[in-house]
Amino acid sequence: MLELVETVLRLYRWTGDRTLFDDPVLWAFCRTTVTGFVDHRTAGSPVVRGTGGGILDGTASHHELSEERLVEAGDGIATQDQACLAAAELASAHEEHLFATRCHGGRGGG
Repeated sequence: MLELVETVLRLYRWTGDRTLFDDPVLWAFCRTTVTGFVDHRTAGSPVVRGTGGGILDGTASHHELSEERLVEAGDGIATQDQACLAAAELASAHEEHLFATRCHGGRGGG
């Protein structure tokens, strides 16, 4: 889900299509992903966490076929960071400066 937030920003930059930028449902998805989804998956940690139970139970890594039962993973942390930076840029463009600061400074969540 986090990758989709970054993708919205990339597509907007690439095409300049304001439909992507102005769509209220898409913007709500981006906001919810870097807030509600992140909050739900952090369990008090500053980063999205998996359960260690595998892909169907919540994985912390994009390396879903690994036998390792990861709770946190670098690729997941990087994905979260990029999603939060993208959300901050989108929020600034929406003139939601407080949310932009929260995303950029706090990297989402909270």
